[in-house]
Amino acid sequence: MVRYSFCTFTGAMLFALFAQLVGCSTTDKLNELDYTVRAYERVIRWGDLEMTGQFRKERDVVLTDQDKKRMAGIRVTSYDVVDSSVSKDKLHAQQLVKIRYYFQDTMVEKTISDRQDWAFDEETQKWYLESYPPEFK
Repeated sequence: MVRYSFCTFTGAMLFALFAQLVGCSTTDKLNELDYTVRAYERVIRWGDLEMTGQFRKERDVVLTDQDKKRMAGIRVTSYDVVDSSVSKDKLHAQQLVKIRYYFQDTMVEKTISDRQDWAFDEETQKWYLESYPPEFK
């Protein structure tokens, strides 16, 4: 009878440990998502739009010299997350952001909505932007 209690106790402890590990994995993914979207926000806020391509797995965002010159004149006045969601499997996330900005040469404030699609890569344990960075026009 003592042996049965010990096995039951050990089984319960192993189950609790497993549940905790699975929970930590999910928590780690969500923490990494939070870190990544905040870093992306800082890149946008500081107008370092060339760096937005670093958040894409393919790194296929390339700015021409003309784009770089035009983008250098952008000043973001606000970056507000309107909505965000994470899939049940914690491998995909979406975020809708309202960005207010102006070009220094015109001083006219504009607003755009940026729908961001994020995906978690199990191999690298990182989140990547699947959508493209916003186009400031």
